[in-house]
This record gives sequence, structure tokens and C-alpha cells, in this order.
Amino acid sequence: MTDLQKHTKLSRGAIYHHFKSKEEIQCKVIDLYLLPALKTMNIPNINTFKQPLKESIKLSLEKRASFILKLQKINNENLNDFYFYKLAFQADEFYPGFREKIQELKQVEEKTWIKVLNFAIQKKEIKQDINIEDAAKMLIIIPQGLGIDTSIDASSLTFDALKRIYMLFYDLIKI
Repeated sequence: MTDLQKHTKLSRGAIYHHFKSKEEIQCKVIDLYLLPALKTMNIPNINTFKQPLKESIKLSLEKRASFILKLQKINNENLNDFYFYKLAFQADEFYPGFREKIQELKQVEEKTWIKVLNFAIQKKEIKQDINIEDAAKMLIIIPQGLGIDTSIDASSLTFDALKRIYMLFYDLIKI
């Protein structure tokens, strides 16, 4: 709490006026920063389903890149992705319903990618014989896997590395 007071320049009373506990503050941070960062497909526009897969990947990358920049701006220390994933694992321990929120998020994203992939098949952008459900899961786990890999190396996930892996996957399934 002392660190929070120091960085926000707010009194303990002012902080507790808005939040009942430290845990409530942690949950709010998770809702504002961690959960959105875990999304790979965060495009609310229904037209997303009526555009090429490559364009949907590009929009997903742009959204993720803007979020990465946002996190870097609020983080004064040069922390790598290890701390991001550490927060996610800690959230599972102290945030009631966190695991359910993650599962719900994954289901929504998978359905979104499936719609995008179905449209890509209709437009003959990608191979007709791919397993759409598996391809959708791959589009979700690419950034997660790459993020965990870079956190183990004590480096950070870069937009260019993520884009390169997404485009390698796209090249495997395109016609």
C-alpha cells in the first residue's frame, strides 16, 4: 500500500475511499490491464467476419501492439514478460472467478476466429480442408506461447516476432 500511495500521491484514506481492499485494487488492475492483454482478437466490429483472414490478423496485431505500448507506458521499470505471466498465475490464486473469465474469453475468441476462418474458406483465401477449430486455437495460442517462451528467456515479446509467427501460420494455410 505504501508503494501505491507513493506512486499515486494519494493518501491511504483516499485509496480506500474508492477500493475496499488491496485485493479489490488487484482485481481492478487485472480487469483493466491483464484480461485485455490476454485477448488475441479484440475487434468488436461485426464486419470483422466479412474481411480476409490476413486483414483480421493485421487488425488483431495492431490491437495487441497498441496494448503493449499502453502497458509499457504505465510501467516505469524495464520488466520483461515474465512478470506479466507471473501476474496471470497469481490472479488465478486470489481473483475469484479469474479462471472462468479466462475460459469465457477464450470461447468468445475461438468463436470469432472460427467465423473469420469460415469466411476465408468461402472466399477461397485459405485451404478448404483445414480443421477450423484447430486453426482458431492456433491463432489464440500463438501469442500466448510466444509470450511464455520470451518470458523464460528474460526477454520481451515484440510486435515483429509475433507478426512473423502469425504470417508463417497464415502462409501454411493460405491457398
